[in-house]
Parts: sequence; structure tokens; C-alpha cells
Amino acid sequence: MATTIYWFSGTGNSLHTARAIASGLEDQTQVISLARAWQAGETPPPGSRVGLVFPVYAWGPPLLVRRFVRKLPAEAVSSVFAVATYAGTLGPTLETLQRQLAERGLKMENGFAVKLPENYPPMGGPPGEEKQKRIIDRAEQKIQEIIACLNQPEPVGLESPNLLTRLLGKVANPVFSRRVSTADKNFYADEKCNQCGVCARVCPVDNIAMPDQRPQWLGHCEQCFACLHWCPQAAIQYGRRSRRQPRYHHPAVGLNDFIKPPQGGGAHEPE
Repeated sequence: MATTIYWFSGTGNSLHTARAIASGLEDQTQVISLARAWQAGETPPPGSRVGLVFPVYAWGPPLLVRRFVRKLPAEAVSSVFAVATYAGTLGPTLETLQRQLAERGLKMENGFAVKLPENYPPMGGPPGEEKQKRIIDRAEQKIQEIIACLNQPEPVGLESPNLLTRLLGKVANPVFSRRVSTADKNFYADEKCNQCGVCARVCPVDNIAMPDQRPQWLGHCEQCFACLHWCPQAAIQYGRRSRRQPRYHHPAVGLNDFIKPPQGGGAHEPE
């Protein structure tokens, strides 16, 4: 059986998780950027097992993941598994995705969660390096457990949080989803900006233009914060608090994993 793992990531937590899982699976596996596959209209090879690896946003899947799922052809997919990376709580993320897949005629029998360092500036940004290392070390152990589950034929079901966070997620995520696209009005480039254009080239949905060589956000943001965390000058800010926050990326990934050649985009599709 062939497996295609699609990843969505802003700082590398989910990208590393996808790669690590792929390296341990016993079948033939390819790892593909979900954002680029969605932009190109690519679909998995017929008969593929599909893996979706992505971060939790406000106790739910990112909007781009939901858009991608809406275009997955049921006839080409044998089964689906999902791995959600998170820093706070999982919420009903996996159940939400399972329900959406079922609407497409697709069955998700395996769903996992991996706790990794916080990277969301409105929640305070990343922890210190020692705490990051402890979290990442535990995540590596969890990834090995996931690989063992995926290499066995019997499904193990979905990881599920406690009832309270599931209920809170059902309230909070719709509010977040309605506001996320235009929340980029809080981004700006400060005086450290040297007009390098990295922010535009790492944006997975081409939401940043560079008129007069200064970044301008276009109102269809995914809130992945790749622009903020990968700026070489730490010049991209979000509100007032981010100036005091360190930048973060998973230590196993680098800028070249995210950067795209300069080109026009058009990756936005209305929710």
C-alpha cells in the first residue's frame, strides 16, 4: 500500500512530524506540502492511504486543511489518518475532521495528537529553549507510538480530549474561523525590515504582496505565522507583544523547507 502524507505547517512542528512518521512507515510513502498540492489542484494517486498532518487552530483544523479535504476524491483514497500538533489542548479537532471526511465519503479510523512547543504570538509565543527541548523529546516518543499504530492493520480510533475542551472548541472554533482571514490587519513590518521578501515567499497562501518592497497583507490569512517566525530580521510584528517574543521553528527544519521561488499567487478560495 502506498501512503501520501500531506502537511501544513508554519514553523515546522507539523512538517517534522510528517517526515518522521513517513520515515517509520513500512509502506511506500511520500510527503507533500498540502498548501502547494491545494494550489496546484493535485490529488493523491488512486488507492492511496492519505495522512493529514497539521496544527490545531482554536481547537479545530486550519481553514486550508478543510478546503483541501473538500476536494479529496473519495474514489482515489483507501483510508485516511490524521495527526494534529498542538500546544494547548486538542479540542474536537480530530472529530471535526472525521465528520468532514465522512461528508466526502471518506473514512478516518486513526487520529492522533502530538504536543509541541507553542508558536502563536497572541498566546505569548514560544517557551524557553530548555522547555522546548523537553516538549520536543516527549513528542519524539509519541511519534514512535503513532508509527507503531499505523504499521498495524487494525485501526486504533481517535484520540479525544476531555468533554469540557470538546464543548469549548465547538464554540470557539467557529468564531476564530470567521475572523481568521482578516486578522492579518494586525501584522506590520517594523524599522528592521530590509525588504528581503522572505515573508512573502514563505506564506503558504500567497497572502503577502511586496509593493515598494514592503510587505502588505491581503486579507486571506491562515494565521500560521510563518512570515513572523521566519523573517531573518525579526521585523514582522503582530500587534504590540510580538516585539518582545523570541521567534521559533522546529530545530529539524530550515527556511529552505518553506521558501518558494518568487512568483504571483492566487491561492485564496473563499470559505
